[in-house]
Amino acid sequence: MALEEPKNNKDDYTKKIGKYNFLVNKELMEQYNGFTIDFNDGWLSKGFSIRPGVATRNC
Repeated sequence: MALEEPKNNKDDYTKKIGKYNFLVNKELMEQYNGFTIDFNDGWLSKGFSIRPGVATRNC
């Protein structure tokens, strides 16, 4: 995961979730059959987690 400005690239899949925009290379989307993106706001761990595989609710 990297912070990057979107480019006009036809090779990217874009998805807006809440106030966040996610960009994923279309080849990766096809190779991994989507991704699940979660955000944890707990006291001991805070941040995004990304898991490849069948996306159940997000990407």
